[in-house]
Amino acid sequence: MTHVQVNLYAGLRQYIGGAPSIEVEIEPGQTIA
Repeated sequence: MTHVQVNLYAGLRQYIGGAPSIEVEIEPGQTIA
């Protein structure tokens, strides 16, 4: 599941423009590089 979430977030980042605030809200305990 983690891999799928990372892929979804990576896709969303591209569409949104790389907004880090969304990642922090969704995954506050995980670091996505």
